[in-house]
Amino acid sequence: MKITNNHGESLGLPTGQVVAPGDTVTIAEDDIPAITGNDVLKAWDDKKIITIEGAPKAGGTGSQTGGSTGGDDERTVLMARLDELKVSYDKRTGVAKLRELVTEAEKKAAEADSNTGDGAGTGSQTGGGEG
Repeated sequence: MKITNNHGESLGLPTGQVVAPGDTVTIAEDDIPAITGNDVLKAWDDKKIITIEGAPKAGGTGSQTGGSTGGDDERTVLMARLDELKVSYDKRTGVAKLRELVTEAEKKAAEADSNTGDGAGTGSQTGGGEG
């Protein structure tokens, strides 16, 4: 799927991408549900502010089974995890970027736990005590 900006100013997409005037961006397959389910983008497309090429037709792309909310469900889960980790993010961010943010946040949390934890398994306890 591709989106072209026909507007005179840059436009932000729910995927986190910014499309400069006259430019076209390719939307990752994981982010397509965020685009096709967005009412603002539908209105922009209707008013020719943007042109959406290769959008899946109603009824899905054929690659999904059991409905078309799989991406939205994953997105909701990822957002909840980021909230749990106290990480700020843009609510318009696509699934792929949310996955990256969760991965980074979980790595940082694991590093913080290993540095401030009880020291079990690290072999680096230095006598403790209060300073």
